[in-house]
Formats: sequence, C-alpha cells, structure tokens
Amino acid sequence: RGAGIGQSRGAGIGQSRGAGIGNIRSGHAPVVSPDGQMILFPTPPPVFDEGEFYAVQNMAGLPPLPGEGKKAIGKGYSLFATAGAPDLSGSITFQYNGYDVLQEQEDENGLVIHFWDGSQWTALQTLVDSSYNLASAHSQGPGVYALLAGVSTPVITAVTPSAATNALTTNLVINGGYFLNPLDVVLLGPTATYTLPVVSISPYSVTAVVTAALPAREYEVVVVNRYQPGGAAVSPAPGRFALFDPAEACFYDFFESGDSQWQKSGDWRVAILPDGERAMTDSPTGNYASAIPPAVTRTTAITSVSFSLNDCPNPILTFRHDYVIATMGDSQDVGRVEISEDEGLNWTELSRYSGGGIYAPGASRETQDVPSPEWGEAAWKAVFLDLSAYTGTIRLRFSLEVDQNLSDKGWLIDDVMVRPEALVPEPKSYQVYLPVILK
Repeated sequence: RGAGIGQSRGAGIGQSRGAGIGNIRSGHAPVVSPDGQMILFPTPPPVFDEGEFYAVQNMAGLPPLPGEGKKAIGKGYSLFATAGAPDLSGSITFQYNGYDVLQEQEDENGLVIHFWDGSQWTALQTLVDSSYNLASAHSQGPGVYALLAGVSTPVITAVTPSAATNALTTNLVINGGYFLNPLDVVLLGPTATYTLPVVSISPYSVTAVVTAALPAREYEVVVVNRYQPGGAAVSPAPGRFALFDPAEACFYDFFESGDSQWQKSGDWRVAILPDGERAMTDSPTGNYASAIPPAVTRTTAITSVSFSLNDCPNPILTFRHDYVIATMGDSQDVGRVEISEDEGLNWTELSRYSGGGIYAPGASRETQDVPSPEWGEAAWKAVFLDLSAYTGTIRLRFSLEVDQNLSDKGWLIDDVMVRPEALVPEPKSYQVYLPVILK
C-alpha cells in the first residue's frame, strides 16, 4: 500500500471541493512512499474532486534500465493518479542510504533521478545533497521514479540517410541503443559543430532535423545523453553523414527522387531499403536471372544521361555499393563501371567487381515495386574513381554481365557523384582500378 494525497469520504490528506458551502483546506502536504524514502512536494497545493487522489507505491522491480552501466540505488516508486486528478507539479526527493552507494562503488554526486513514462526513461536534472543523503528533481507527474547510478552511454549503429543535399531540410534517423531523453544530436565538422533539433526519441532510435543551407561537407554524427555522471555521455563511435551542394557537382544521384537520370535494361530499379533509404539495384526482389540458352551471356545495365566535365577540374567519380556476384566453378559473372565520351557508341571500363560473399538463392522473381527483402543488410563500400583523363560530355554505365550458370544476390548502388577533386572529402586515396576482378 502507498501513502496518498487527495479527497475521500473518510479521513485523508488534501482538499475537498464537493457540493456545499466553502472548501476544506489542509495546507501544503507532501505525498510520501510507505517506507518514507521518496517524497513528492506538490506545488501549488492541488485541488481534488471527490474520489480523486495521488498515491506513491513501492516497486517490486523496475523496467529494463537505460544502459549496461546503470544501477538502482534503493527501490523504485510508482506515482499513481486516479482519472481526472489535477496535474501535480513540484519536486521529487529521494533519501538514499549511503551504504548502498558505497556497495555499488559509485560516486553519490553522480546520482540521477530517472522517470519512466511507460515506454522510455528520462534522466532528470538532479540536485544531490551528500551531507543529508538527499537527491531532488522536478516532478514529471504520474509514472515510475528511480534513483540510478552509473552512465548511459549511447551507441550508434546506423545513420540514415548517409548523404543528402544541403538544398533541402532532411530528417536524420540514428539507430542504435541506450538513447536516453534528454539528449543532443550533434554534427561535427572540420571547423564547426551544429546541434540539431530532435523530433523523436526512443531507446533505439532518434530522429533529428538537418536544416537546409548547412555547409556542404562530411560530418561525424554524435549523440550526447545529458544529465550523466560527469555532465554528459557521448557516443564513442560516431556515425557518418555527408552534405553536398548540388551546384558544386557535375553529376549526382542519390536515387531518392527515382531513376529519371538513367536508362535501364533488365530488372534494374530503385529499391526502398529497410531503413527507408533508396538505392539502385539490378535485382530488387531476388537473385538476378541467368542467361537463357541459346544465349551465352545476359547483360543488363543502367546508363546515365549525358553531362559535361568542362566545369570539373580533375573530376572524381564516387559512389557506394554492395554486391554478391557469382564467381564459382564455371560461373564468372561480373559487374562493370564504364564511361563513354561519344554518347554511348564506345565504352571504357573503369572498374569491375565479382564475388563479394555467399548468398542463399532467393525464390522470388517478381518485378513489382519494392520494399526490397533482398537488401535488408547492406554492407556498404565506398569507391573513388579518377576521371581526370576524360573531358567534354560523358555518360556513365553500371552493367552486370552473367552467364548461364549460377545466379546470385546482385549489385546495390547509391550516392553516385562526379565532382572536382578539390571538393571530394578526405581521404583522397583514390582507387584507379585496372580491369581485373576484385574478389
């Protein structure tokens, strides 16, 4: 049973606002847990109708704590409110046992009151009085309160999208774990940092807004959990996010707006990946198709529109991709990146890819629009290709040549850009591929 504040027909603490003349006022009374270790001091004194009350109850256990380093000091407590009860603001105070802190080998000045709203924890800005073993924070209303020691260190596993243009506002989704409200999402650039507006938080995902007109460059993405021992906890391994200025690129396509810049043959199409990004693939719903006899090989491709390199001194082609292209036994399938200076009459190979892993053949050969079940976990690899030997108007082509034997997962391509060398972010260790198979 918990001690409560409110109004009832019997004895109780609180105010009555029932029918009749006048009110009965009891003053500014606190709500106290049964063991006396948590106290709610309401401000201002609430006014209850008949049958309304608040109560504090001891918790037998707590929801999963927000981080491997978190430890509960003492019990947790549930602040309960009946339907229609007035909003209850004020302060929450824990009186903790100093021995419990010593036993956990924690610094009591790093204790933080946490609030559970039924779906996630929030760390509250906490004032600790180590002389009297008291920790206080602002009340958040009904929910679970716990006094926790230790650090919640956020972990980033993915940032979506990985690239965008600075001409538009972009929602940046950060996946990972131990995200604890309140937090900050920060872009770290070479000369400046930007704290992004955060629109949603869950323990495993954060959405922030990248406003238009931020400088075009590559950024590290970090998440900062506030109100942690030492002030804050920063994600140790940052994510990556690149902003590009469309005016600075000779050609670019992130495939977020479809495939209008490409001529396609075969099953190539834009696939919607599980994280919401879009990328181009030769086989969105299953393994690519092998050549059908009597044909010895089958070639499918995407070919870009024509564009000029005249304003691209020392141009660099960059893209990211993942591929599993069959190269077993008699099967020697290959993906090629090619360039043409004569509107597609002749093509020069820039690089080629084969192998890339093992993939279980898929049964689906459907060609309807995706989401794509095949590319659930893309292992992205960055490619830099030197185009400084080429001038004038060019076209690019990504082609997949397959034989009659094994088929495989295929090729996934995204973030295709051609830019002057000076605008390509570090590292500038460009890979000038010879026409050999990379395995």
